[in-house]
Amino acid sequence: MRIAKLKWAGVSGLSDGALDFARDGEVPADLVVVTGPPGSGKTRLLEGVIIAGKERVAAYGPAPRVDDVLPKGGEAAKIAIEWWLSADERAFVGVAKPLQVTEAIYARSGSPLLAPDPAIGVLLERYDHEPRHGKVDYIPADRGLPSYSAMVGNPVFDQRGKRLSRGPDKYAGMQRLVGEALLRNTDSARLEAVKDLFSKLCPHLRLGGVSEDWEVEITRSGRGAASLSRLSASERQAFAIASSLVFVGVHHSVVLFDTPELHLSGSETRRWLDLLRAFAPTNQWIVATNAQEVVAMVGEKTLVRLGEPQ
Repeated sequence: MRIAKLKWAGVSGLSDGALDFARDGEVPADLVVVTGPPGSGKTRLLEGVIIAGKERVAAYGPAPRVDDVLPKGGEAAKIAIEWWLSADERAFVGVAKPLQVTEAIYARSGSPLLAPDPAIGVLLERYDHEPRHGKVDYIPADRGLPSYSAMVGNPVFDQRGKRLSRGPDKYAGMQRLVGEALLRNTDSARLEAVKDLFSKLCPHLRLGGVSEDWEVEITRSGRGAASLSRLSASERQAFAIASSLVFVGVHHSVVLFDTPELHLSGSETRRWLDLLRAFAPTNQWIVATNAQEVVAMVGEKTLVRLGEPQ
């Protein structure tokens, strides 16, 4: 699953616009970079257009409120998304054409809903943690490990309504899931994948065991074990991203990544993105950033430059 085109009108914080990532009718690019000055609408494009457009027609959780999408005094907004589907996804929903369009309307009066084509609606609403099944995922700028961990009875139920939200709450259950896998030696394939990705993001760190109070322990080169809570912000972020991508099964997916340079230098941000793309090469990454090292990773066709704040 990838996004080929976007078109929107009436969304607060953005001028009306349209974007084409389909590379002259071929498979949409796997990396799209959105850049611009502070307040130009980079995060707004991710949340107010892509997430709002998707969740209005096929929601994982509560759809955005009308007041979250429309500007003050605005009466209606329309968001059209053209989705590119893989062969497996086309077979799942029973369509022949790879490009399918959804349209979402947010209005203060009248009927706000447009029924999507049943095929694409079924696909966009499907949410599980099977790596073969694509989804839309969001890594927000306020990500991180919260100061608490959470019991997770049903990971799919726990995460479904959180994946497209802001805040660190979606990561609260990850430490518990990894801790249980370490302690009970279960889900070995995903555990090894987390270990591998985490150690690549932070080559000086390794996942260790589990403390008596259920904190995952990390071993550092030349030192003993330390709990996750004692790591730096960038190191905790690495664990949150690695464990989330693996245990949620984020492959064949559209990943919205806001401010990848959080807690990182520009060169380290590019290294992380290269690693994440290599880990999940079937994903489409739509990245909002001001890091010039990331901007340099794409050509003009897949570089979105936003202007002054709206």
